[in-house]
Amino acid sequence: MVSSLPSFILLLITILHLAIEIPSSSASDNILSHDSKTNIRVPVHHRDAGKGYTKYELLYRAVQRGKHRLKRFTSLATTPFTGVSPSYSAGGENVCNISMGTPGQNKVWIVDTGSDLCWTQCKPCTNCFTQVTALYDPSKSSTYRNVKFSDQFCKDLPSSSSDSNNNCIYSYGYGDQSTTQGNLSTETLTFMKTLGNSASLVDMVIGCGTNNQGTFSGTDGLIGLGQGPLSLVSQLQQGNKKMAYCIVTFSSSDVSHIYIGSPPLNKFPNNSQSTPIQKNDAYPTYYYVLIQGISVNGEPLSYPQSSFMLNKDGSGGTIIDSGTTLTYLPALVIAPMKAKIYLLVKLIPSLLPSASGLSTCWYYTGGPYPNVTMTYHFAGGANMTIPNSNIFIQDLSLFFRLPLLCLVTEPSTSVGSSLTSLSIFGNIHQQNYAFKYDLDNKMITFAPQKCSVW
Repeated sequence: MVSSLPSFILLLITILHLAIEIPSSSASDNILSHDSKTNIRVPVHHRDAGKGYTKYELLYRAVQRGKHRLKRFTSLATTPFTGVSPSYSAGGENVCNISMGTPGQNKVWIVDTGSDLCWTQCKPCTNCFTQVTALYDPSKSSTYRNVKFSDQFCKDLPSSSSDSNNNCIYSYGYGDQSTTQGNLSTETLTFMKTLGNSASLVDMVIGCGTNNQGTFSGTDGLIGLGQGPLSLVSQLQQGNKKMAYCIVTFSSSDVSHIYIGSPPLNKFPNNSQSTPIQKNDAYPTYYYVLIQGISVNGEPLSYPQSSFMLNKDGSGGTIIDSGTTLTYLPALVIAPMKAKIYLLVKLIPSLLPSASGLSTCWYYTGGPYPNVTMTYHFAGGANMTIPNSNIFIQDLSLFFRLPLLCLVTEPSTSVGSSLTSLSIFGNIHQQNYAFKYDLDNKMITFAPQKCSVW
């Protein structure tokens, strides 16, 4: 018995050593800080996925949300900047699952490139919309901290105040009168990655909303991916203020992905092209790009050269946006585009809009889509050729529910409107293209990809 004692002690020490070295299965695989230069690959889903809608119902819901989003963008970006803090565009078409706090509390968040603030609904809530999980409870997290009123992040808010403890109280409004108010805080965000493991970002600035209302029902909050200082991307380290995404085909059951931080080099091959992000001091959140021309089947369209101009007062221009389904262009651009495509499509045109409100449609009985391509010529020599699968989409007629094939481009304003036209490059045009947003170098890079395996 005595001779076996040293062996027993050695065995015990080995077991204790292994217990220390092996992390808990509930712990994150990577704990990242603002200073990390790595990336996190996160699966994202269409916000209506798995809810039993038909492809036509999915389209209708997405188009209606997109129309409201266009109105919000237009109300902001067609009005000259007056120095008043701007509202932002609420909502988006994709959601992801992110755990918040320590221990984690699982949340479903809208992913939005059209706003900055990240926030979720919190206890105690005086006014909250219906959400899919329990309200976040900051009292149960060991990593929750209030941001002080004197902090720079509090100063970066469009509207803030101080409570009796000198904590920062934020107020954040959206163009459709949706609002969120509460405590600005720092917290740990844990992202579930594709293979079931996870990675965390610590000390991220998050709004803990206790008074919220608007068009967020069915989710728990919003992850802002805009250019402003409060966005998730802007909070990353200098040199790693980047994100990338690849959106699968609309109504597909496949999963899209987003990278927070610099994506791997192999995700953007040698045929990738880049265009500068245009600076708009009036609306610095949005990603503006300059369209210098559009070709249909290789033939340039003729339209006024000022159509896509970003004006000195902040009006006009083109926003690239993952949260808007259709692409909206000035009416004076849409008119020659439609005229050219009508000559190429050998189908019977519909005289009425589709059930989803798409204005340019043809009766469709199946088979290959018309042989039409569209190339957008961006500043910096970048050319993006849109295949027919990203130009047309199937819908139903308003009456008798007959099958239609419709264009996914719509006018942003009516012909003769006095408004300066804002253009939005929507997500159907972006399908099966990878996009990288580089805030450090103010560039957007894109390349064709199969997004279901990206």
